[in-house]
Amino acid sequence: MRFDRDRPTPSRLSAEAAEPLPRVALFLLLLAFGLPGVFGHDLWPEDASAFGRMWTMAHGAAADWWFPNVAGQATPQDGPFPFWLGAASIRAFGGWFGDIAASRLPVLFWFAAAALSLWGATRRLATGERAQPLAPAFGRETEPGDYARLLADISVLLLVSTLGLLLTVHLTSADTVSVAVVAAALYGLSLAPERPIAGAALAGLCAGAFAISRHDLPATSLVGGCIAGLALCARSRRAGWVSALVCFACSQVVSVFALLIALWQIPGAAIPAVWQWPSALHSTDKLLTRSDAIWLLRNATWYAWPLWPLACWSLYAWRHHLRAAHIALPASVLAGLVLAVVFSAPLNEAKLVPLIAPLAVLAAFGFPTLRRTLEQWVDWFAIAVYTLFILYVWAYFLALVTGTPRAMAASVLRLIPGHHPGASLIPLVLALVVTGQWVALIVWRVHSRPRVLWRGALLSAAGVTSLWLIAVALFLPAADYNRSYRVLSEQVGRRVPHGECVAAAGLSTPLRTIVAYYGHVHFARDNAAGSCRIALQAQYRRSAAAPPLPEDPSGSWTLLWEGRRPVRSDETWRLWRLARLNN
Repeated sequence: MRFDRDRPTPSRLSAEAAEPLPRVALFLLLLAFGLPGVFGHDLWPEDASAFGRMWTMAHGAAADWWFPNVAGQATPQDGPFPFWLGAASIRAFGGWFGDIAASRLPVLFWFAAAALSLWGATRRLATGERAQPLAPAFGRETEPGDYARLLADISVLLLVSTLGLLLTVHLTSADTVSVAVVAAALYGLSLAPERPIAGAALAGLCAGAFAISRHDLPATSLVGGCIAGLALCARSRRAGWVSALVCFACSQVVSVFALLIALWQIPGAAIPAVWQWPSALHSTDKLLTRSDAIWLLRNATWYAWPLWPLACWSLYAWRHHLRAAHIALPASVLAGLVLAVVFSAPLNEAKLVPLIAPLAVLAAFGFPTLRRTLEQWVDWFAIAVYTLFILYVWAYFLALVTGTPRAMAASVLRLIPGHHPGASLIPLVLALVVTGQWVALIVWRVHSRPRVLWRGALLSAAGVTSLWLIAVALFLPAADYNRSYRVLSEQVGRRVPHGECVAAAGLSTPLRTIVAYYGHVHFARDNAAGSCRIALQAQYRRSAAAPPLPEDPSGSWTLLWEGRRPVRSDETWRLWRLARLNN
């Protein structure tokens, strides 16, 4: 299909294709995706770091709420905003559900906030005159409200379909907060065409919240993207300048207000922390190297699948309408966040998370411009890929239970030595029911041949959700056995005298959290480790030497205990006691 400049829009849609997705179906799909896997397992290293900050805030002083730390270890690279709600949840519900379960309740809130903000932003942008589809030559014309709801549903379905978010939104981390904050900023921008001041203010407040969540580089990039989008879509140059000024001012108000409160409440701790923050971020504000670029190509292609190809197609299809609000606003935000990634070496997956929301909006507007063959390709790709993955999960589960084939069973047992699968039938029945629902959805697609535009996005979202549900039902106990440090932490705690401080040698922030929580171990602050007579050391076979113990010229370290987890033979934990020479 070729688009020319004289055509008002590249979007073509019949009224039959715009039939709405039932709200109950969308709600149940979001519930089935968001809830499983959040609860029902111990602290893992992947979510222990965020839990440690929340737990320290909930049981600490005012300084802990403004300057996150984990059991005495300062973490100046993180702002406090993503952890406030979790800390409040621990304070409110920790006595009922336990601190770990209470800290995971906000995960559901932030996922719901991200989905709702994304839905609202796409819906408002789709109601714009320049976003409407062409009227068909024959048949009923699509109603603007139906069209807007259709694209809003598709954007949320694509959010669920994103492979990179599969683990992110089910673990306690700041990444889900980043998705929600950027989605809320997009919703603010979607208000701008009709309410420019209110929309710019909301976008600026979200950027300010992003500044006290991450740090200044991504927050500045988000503000820059919002200002660029507001300028492109403003009705006049004066309105554009006013909106940009409001957005920038609101973003600064949040950051400055948070800093002033911290300086007012805890002046002694605030000033050193403010100076420590830029130095901690120095290593993360560098231009990408060649190795970072290779990492980006290898990981971003699957992490943002299927958003990035659909977003690229949308930019191509709407290339003569780039100043239209529904393209200019998400594209400007995306461009600003991509620029932040370019200057964020070394890269990791967390730095790609903010890109998800604008990619989902752009991808949704690409759907009504797809050719018929491309629509069919999206359907069959989702069916083929996720059916293969589901069969793959079932094959490994049957191999684990029956021992056949031996090679597959051995590959699983190698990860969980000493673990015996439970005999509960409920997870097995749940996995069978979900598998049956996925098969029924495929039968519906093959026999009914629906013309609704949301079918491809629904198949992708349902495929990811089915795969996740089946994997959680069949393998969550095994995954918990492999990832949990609970037993080892309790062993350490039993050997540390009550009230004795412990110096950490070679412990990462997540492991420090896990040992402190499960072992009830009191770790010394970073600047007071030399005063402890007990030291906990973690050594890995890949390391050339063991992490050094705190130096003390008045004594020598003697080994108290040595242990390891069954699943990690390359990992050795040692507990040392300092013997004073003058005793």
